Amino acid sequence: MVVDQFRAPTYAEDLALACKISMDTKAIGIFNVCSNEILSMYQIA
Repeated sequence: MVVDQFRAPTYAEDLALACKISMDTKAIGIFNVCSNEILSMYQIA
């Protein structure tokens, strides 16, 4: 079992909101969107 690997998964609602905000503000560039919640691979499974 993997116990030493962690991720910050991106939730669909958060990604959709980020896309809407970037379109509404006509943002230009490359963006990174992820959750501020850190989960272990065990918690994700």
